[in-house]
Amino acid sequence: MLPKENNFIPKSSTIDRVNPDDKIRSSELLTETNEYKILAVGPFCKLIHHCSEISWLPQFSETVALTIEKWKQAVASNPKTYAGPQFRLEGFEISGDTLALQTSLISYNLYVGCRDEKKLSEIASANKIKDVYDLAAQPLNVSALIVFSDQLIPVQKRSLEVDVDPGMIYLPGGQLRDHLAPETIDLAKQRGLALTQILPDNIRPEELYVYREIERHATSPLGALFDQIISETGISIEHFTLEEAVLLGLIQAKGVALHPELVFLISCNLTSKEAMKFKGKDAWEGKFHLVNSDPNRIVKEINAIGNPVPILQGALAVYTHLTSK
Repeated sequence: MLPKENNFIPKSSTIDRVNPDDKIRSSELLTETNEYKILAVGPFCKLIHHCSEISWLPQFSETVALTIEKWKQAVASNPKTYAGPQFRLEGFEISGDTLALQTSLISYNLYVGCRDEKKLSEIASANKIKDVYDLAAQPLNVSALIVFSDQLIPVQKRSLEVDVDPGMIYLPGGQLRDHLAPETIDLAKQRGLALTQILPDNIRPEELYVYREIERHATSPLGALFDQIISETGISIEHFTLEEAVLLGLIQAKGVALHPELVFLISCNLTSKEAMKFKGKDAWEGKFHLVNSDPNRIVKEINAIGNPVPILQGALAVYTHLTSK
């Protein structure tokens, strides 16, 4: 059961107020593809994130073994990889102009091991599980179409170094994660590295969640998104108007990067030329290119740069659906 709005918001919940942009949410179903599914079409006035504060764990020995195997490969191939904190989407409700999300706690190593739809489908079939999403880590991500004052939008061609969707086109954004103390992160890194030395038969499933016994609570999706934007672009917060952010919808990626994502539309008061002078601390994750915000042009211009990730394909479907005349 998702929380009802009242005057008391539990410590495990956050509320973001977003701009409906004078549009009415459409009940029209957008086409589902092999790459993505549209779970909710905005825009919404309010976004509630409620975290159960319970950690999610793999159900079967096959998923435990898969997690250990994939995590070892990820750490060996990229020394920057560590088991960061994440929130797993357990469910959502739409009530009027409000989108309410229910999450549990996971860590990045669980996503690395439980995100390949094909492999999880094989495990689901062997164990008579009807829904493959029950076996997926399903971390909730956030991203944004940022519109500069000259009506251009930055998209990122991802570095070949990144773990998910290397070389593909994506938006500024990433994992919904909370702020942790340095000592907590250090402990999580140690536990994540320790997992690479353990045989699957010698580990308890609860040990795969590296933040056990560490208190965590819900994080504001909009706040986490701006943290990601700033770290990737280097553009400071005063150039954005948070209260005018538009929540376009909730999109489910399929394939080998199985996860749901909240996609926002955000205005920046800088021109693209001014904005591109900045560089964020996480600029190594990819190179930014500019495309026109015109819904009749944006898809073609992005495809000319490279292959968009499934989430971006879904985001463009919702964006053009809501903004086309």
